[in-house]
Amino acid sequence: MVIIYIPFIFLGYGSDNDTFRILKAGDNFFQTFTYIPSRIPGCFIYEIFVYLIRHLGGFYLSNAMTIAIACLGVFSFYSLCFRFEIPHKELLTLIFIFHPLWLMNSTLTHDYVWSLSFSLFGLWLFLNNKYFVSALIWGISIGIRASAFIYPLVAIGFCLLLDRKNILKVLLNALIILIVTILLFLPSINFYQYSTKFFVYQFSQFPSRGFIFQTGVFLYRNIYFWGLPTILLLLISGISLLLKNSDNAIPFSFKSVFWFCLSVLIFEEILYWKYPFQVDYLLPILPVSLVLFSLLLNKKTKILWSLFIAVFISSLININIAQPDHSNHATQVIWGIWVEEGTLLKSIQDRIPLIHCDTLDCYQATTTASTFSLFLNK
Repeated sequence: MVIIYIPFIFLGYGSDNDTFRILKAGDNFFQTFTYIPSRIPGCFIYEIFVYLIRHLGGFYLSNAMTIAIACLGVFSFYSLCFRFEIPHKELLTLIFIFHPLWLMNSTLTHDYVWSLSFSLFGLWLFLNNKYFVSALIWGISIGIRASAFIYPLVAIGFCLLLDRKNILKVLLNALIILIVTILLFLPSINFYQYSTKFFVYQFSQFPSRGFIFQTGVFLYRNIYFWGLPTILLLLISGISLLLKNSDNAIPFSFKSVFWFCLSVLIFEEILYWKYPFQVDYLLPILPVSLVLFSLLLNKKTKILWSLFIAVFISSLININIAQPDHSNHATQVIWGIWVEEGTLLKSIQDRIPLIHCDTLDCYQATTTASTFSLFLNK
């Protein structure tokens, strides 16, 4: 995994404007000792860590640290699969490693991989009765990305329902998570003067797009989280299995795992339907979806291998059926068929012009120049 990921750390901090907002937040704090969040609600602990690490080794060290945390996430995922004897755990881990959005975000400076990796590591600790440490890790994961509350929420809920003998330890775990989360968000809460502005999502200023359009965007981004070839493979496989009346009943020993993964998936998708902007927001569904695929396709190894191939292809080639007017908050689309660079190749293409950038001003100047150049070429 590390050998595959290492070459990408030389492509600068990344191509997401939030990456450079994170850099600016850290710079501003250490220059003025005034905290201004990179975006609502902020991620103070990550912004400060990035500032410290990049002043030791620039984007090389910052990106390398993301790879190290990604390894922790993959290790946690495999360990959880091993603990519950999930079928085809090695193949699932391989798909995890090569999923283009995970691979891409594991090699740049952003908080997606950090938050999910800590969520999975916290879950592994929690299931091994390391309640205090798991609470700290989960609190940090939420401090890095506020939406990371879903994994601990579902895990604690399941334990309260199924494991009454440890109810006090589980409740204490929840209390510690809450305390750590509040402490980590205190700088942001203070910045917003203890008002409800802290809870206002950063894209809330955009006009409502209506239920139908928003649902369409939600479905579109879910399709391209996996790639169109992968979705078509899953649809064809599912229909084929139904027509053959295959026995795909979930074994009793996996019932709890199945319902846990399905619950996390549902909560994550509800949250994403509310805010269907960047497709990277869907990364938390990756591990639970893979486990669900394995349980539903228990004896269908060939389909899982086909899934791996389809996911890999989507990193190189993307067959697009819609062009939005804005990449993150579309209000209208043009329908058609376009063969484009896959997720991974597109990321490389976007990162190369920004290699020299280490400030938000440089990012904005470079991307503005690139957009203007594309306009002239048209």
